[in-house]
Amino acid sequence: MIIAYLVYAAAVVAGVLVVAELAAGAVRRGRPRFDTFVDHAPTTGEDGDA
Repeated sequence: MIIAYLVYAAAVVAGVLVVAELAAGAVRRGRPRFDTFVDHAPTTGEDGDA
């Protein structure tokens, strides 16, 4: 029973990490698009620098 609990806890931790990584990736990918909407400047890099 203890082994089942450890497996469950590991699955919960892995799920939280996956969701956090997906959320962080969405924020990183979304930021340059928001910048182009604001200043309408052409961007050359991933970080939105013109």
